[in-house]
Amino acid sequence: MLALAQRLDEGAPRSRPLFKTGADTWAPGAFAAWAESESGVAAPRPDGAGICLLLHDPQGRYDYLAEWTAKDGRMGALTGKGDAILAKSVQYAGSDRVVFLRRKTGRERSLWLLERGEKGWTETPVAFGPFGNTVAVHPEGHTAALTMHRDTGPEVVLVSVPEGDLLRSLGPGEVWMESWHPSGAYLVVCTNDRQPAQSRLWATEAVAPWRRLPLVEPHAGHCTAAAVSRDGNWTVFANDVGHRTELAFVELDTYLFQLKTAQHQP
Repeated sequence: MLALAQRLDEGAPRSRPLFKTGADTWAPGAFAAWAESESGVAAPRPDGAGICLLLHDPQGRYDYLAEWTAKDGRMGALTGKGDAILAKSVQYAGSDRVVFLRRKTGRERSLWLLERGEKGWTETPVAFGPFGNTVAVHPEGHTAALTMHRDTGPEVVLVSVPEGDLLRSLGPGEVWMESWHPSGAYLVVCTNDRQPAQSRLWATEAVAPWRRLPLVEPHAGHCTAAAVSRDGNWTVFANDVGHRTELAFVELDTYLFQLKTAQHQP
């Protein structure tokens, strides 16, 4: 396994290996070698001091999380055996917290929080429900936005972290890991209609008065992902049309959307 360091403003990695390992060099007795699974995610710590990795144990046949630290190059396991960890959900919520989803049965998912303490990491269940495969964590880490599957279709819900309280439904739509605007005031949400097949992109407030503003009008196809840039100026969404995927970029500051400050919490 090879991890590379790459600046966000560069088109190609500098090919500086952070660490490299294989079946013969993996730390014996502590970690298993790389194997095919949903593993392979590398989530960087916000302070740049480490990386959270989703790895696979081929003998125990389970995925687990580990953290590699840049200071000493060491790796430490964060989780043990359990339900499958969903790759598109693993992310830091601050430098000492990791949020992720585990797959249970059917559409059931469980939201988990890892916290670093004086005696190591503790793993705490936060919420259970028919969630999607990803979670978007508020920039300050106190709220998680999830896609919840209802009989009427998917909707976006806000859940407090670590309490697990259902704070509010934001209406129809789906979220992804980078759905939050950096201000914490709103999220970018996609909705998909079946008849006819078309997608829409929305800016949905996560604070009162909970408004929703269309960013992209009905567009033929099916939205499969969306993200907000780190500076909050742009959003991009992927739209599947037939056998091709289109990317649409939207300049957020061109819309008259009154933003709240990050101090306002839902």
